[in-house]
Amino acid sequence: VCVTSSGLEYMGAYETFKAAQSHLADTLDAELEGTGVFAFSIGPGLVLTPGAKHGVSSLAPLYGMSEEDFYEANKEHIVPVEVAGAGFAAAIAQAERFAGQEISSLQALSAAGIKVGDMSDHCSQEYPKEEEILEAHRICRRVYNTLLEQSEGWKKRSLFERQWMLRDFKKNAGMTVEQWLDSLKRLEAALADDAGKFTSFLETPLRLLDQYYGHLKELASSYEKNPEKLTEHLITISDWQEDVKALEKLIGR
Repeated sequence: VCVTSSGLEYMGAYETFKAAQSHLADTLDAELEGTGVFAFSIGPGLVLTPGAKHGVSSLAPLYGMSEEDFYEANKEHIVPVEVAGAGFAAAIAQAERFAGQEISSLQALSAAGIKVGDMSDHCSQEYPKEEEILEAHRICRRVYNTLLEQSEGWKKRSLFERQWMLRDFKKNAGMTVEQWLDSLKRLEAALADDAGKFTSFLETPLRLLDQYYGHLKELASSYEKNPEKLTEHLITISDWQEDVKALEKLIGR
């Protein structure tokens, strides 16, 4: 497991080393496939360890801030050391799931079904209405078919392109294509059955699939130079993304 970090100004050398660690874990995961050994990266978040406090004392003046101002400006992003530690433990327990990815402590806790912070909103959630379940079922089928069609298209690419696409998907969507298709299939079955079987929803992190399609739009904008084709690509991806957002909204109540 490699520990990563998000970039800040005046920390170029440190962040470059951390980025190298992330790529090392990604490469190791590919090389160790089938061995039962898994490699991934995890970012703990802003945790006030002795090392972090020492770094802040040097960084804050460079931003024209006192240490107190720095902490105040970032108070919503500070992760208690106990939470970060529990996230590391949860990540290790789910190592096979996170193989080849770059995750955070909070993401690992969420995947383990562990809620952090105020539970009042979670406890007051309602089940979707019957018409919402029917609509969610229709959209889920569309999301599944879209991803299936994409993955079938990847199989026609060269070996290098195919491997890159599969690993890029896994890194940004949080699971392999096969795992996503299985998860969507189980979600669709739960929606078709009845409104009470919502345990499958916890295993369908639609936010990450939404994130992947956002990533695809960024990729398209960087490689497609023809304005008309770019517009066409972006509209298509946006349609896929809107389906995911709509499904997440319907079942996320």
